[in-house]
Amino acid sequence: MAARHRILLVEDSAVTRTVVRMYLDRDHEVVEAGSAARALQLMRLLDVALVVTDYNLPGADGLELIRALREDRRPQVRDVPVIVLTGERGARGKALEERARQVGAQAVLRKPVAGSGLAAIVASLLPVTA
Repeated sequence: MAARHRILLVEDSAVTRTVVRMYLDRDHEVVEAGSAARALQLMRLLDVALVVTDYNLPGADGLELIRALREDRRPQVRDVPVIVLTGERGARGKALEERARQVGAQAVLRKPVAGSGLAAIVASLLPVTA
């Protein structure tokens, strides 16, 4: 059995947090934050293998969170893989996806999130362990 990785889920909607957590916590440890500020606090305290963040957050948005992670001096924070969740569609969704990748996101998923799609991307981004 593969090691359980710790995933930081940054989402202000309790409903979305519950759904995404349901998909992830079977195979991984999931820690939750409702804002970018709380996520940055947790990143200082915990060893996190992956961040899944909503784009629309109170205060700083998901892209600002990624910028803060990428500017951190600690490699385990600076280099953490990030998946962005968004409800944006069409031209706005495409523009957001491009901006997210420019600031360092590895993937962008549209809401509502499908469990199988999320699981495949998470698996591709996590380190392989024996």
